[in-house]
Amino acid sequence: ILGLQTQAEKVLDLYNQISNNDTYQTRPDHNPTGGIFHYIRLLERKGEWWTKWDWSVFVGSMAWLGIAALIVDANKYRSLALYIADWILKLQDKDGGFRIGPLGQWHAQGQDFYWNTKSTENNQSAIAFLDMLFTVTRERKYREASDRAFAWLMTMYDKDKGVFLRGSRFKYGRWTPDSHKYFATDTTSWAPFERLKTQIGLAQIERMLAETLALTGVYGKNNQLLGLSFSISSKPAVSIEFSSQFALRALRLSVEGRKQYWLDIYNALLINLSRYF
Repeated sequence: ILGLQTQAEKVLDLYNQISNNDTYQTRPDHNPTGGIFHYIRLLERKGEWWTKWDWSVFVGSMAWLGIAALIVDANKYRSLALYIADWILKLQDKDGGFRIGPLGQWHAQGQDFYWNTKSTENNQSAIAFLDMLFTVTRERKYREASDRAFAWLMTMYDKDKGVFLRGSRFKYGRWTPDSHKYFATDTTSWAPFERLKTQIGLAQIERMLAETLALTGVYGKNNQLLGLSFSISSKPAVSIEFSSQFALRALRLSVEGRKQYWLDIYNALLINLSRYF
């Protein structure tokens, strides 16, 4: 983003316009309304294209848009960041966790699926965004919302296994955590590092990364690390996105923990990922 400032601003200018125009950014059947779509379509609007389009609205996607707004130009895109933050706060449950999205979205399992699902990664994204926004605005409501979300996040942390559960679903009248068979790599890579370091310490963060490699790492000949999959079930496919995220987390751990091993993991992933470009 920072290396392409002009292009980044063009994208954010579009979203800034969308956030001020109900025609483009909401559906009347969503509750709450007002969420910015996960995807927007600018070209090839031919025929009844809207009947096959993904009209989803997700907390995680909106949080990432808010993060981009704050990184590119926090002053210029302040109103966009505030719009996003105030909207996602509507999806924060009493236990502090953020629901993935509003009611009324289509899903094979029903229009309440996203409302009745809490994603660990989506909450981690919301925490990162709200913490950044608090440093800009100093408005306590954003830090307090982030604190509550982090408290929920730690209920997804399995101390015995050393990693996060993917999330939880509301069914049969209660919230039920996912099984570890649905483990997702990004729950490790995108966990709020500073908060986690204070809560469980560097040694447990290192354990988390090691366990993640064991669960979703993809290895070639001579046990060479090729990358990481999105999840256990997607192995042996290598995800460029999730491998890149993990590489950056390994790099940070190598610096904070002064461990050569994690620097070696970072370099190995960097070399292998470069082959895809």
